[in-house]
Amino acid sequence: MQLVSFFTNLHPVVQALLATIFTWFLTALGASMVFFFKTINRRVLNGMLGFAARGDDRCKFLVTTRSCD
Repeated sequence: MQLVSFFTNLHPVVQALLATIFTWFLTALGASMVFFFKTINRRVLNGMLGFAARGDDRCKFLVTTRSCD
């Protein structure tokens, strides 16, 4: 909870900057996987795509309900 209160007490521009850096880092981490694997198992690929779709659905749900539990 300290992290949440720390983040909410920041200026909105700083919050946006930190959120952008965090999402960029996760995108770069996921994209860097191409350097480590020449081929990928089809089941793993399906799992990754399913995980991405569920994450997108969760984001849409949070935006429409404006709540985060």
